[in-house]
Amino acid sequence: MAKKILCGGGLMERHRLLQRPFNEWSRQWLIPTTGANTMAEITALTELQQMNLDILRLVQSDTAAAEKAIAFVAGSKLNFELFKDQLVLAQGEGTALARAEKAIREAKEALDLFTAGA
Repeated sequence: MAKKILCGGGLMERHRLLQRPFNEWSRQWLIPTTGANTMAEITALTELQQMNLDILRLVQSDTAAAEKAIAFVAGSKLNFELFKDQLVLAQGEGTALARAEKAIREAKEALDLFTAGA
């Protein structure tokens, strides 16, 4: 049986209805939540979308800082981890954009450690 939700009627009628067991509710109070009344399915985030969302949150929703950080990370988990670590160390900077720029500079330097031997 489809799920049902309350609709219509006056306040007193609804109050009286709620005093009765669900299986005794009359049909006028119930509508099916199938077909056109149902919501669309929720789609899962991709790994890249989740990473970009995490970056936006890390820079306190500063879109300019997020744009620079997302460009640096470019979907690389290594770049993302280095950026996160350096962002914590850049907390002395005044703005989210300044913190992100410093974190990117420092992460690029650290990234050289991973590419020097390759």
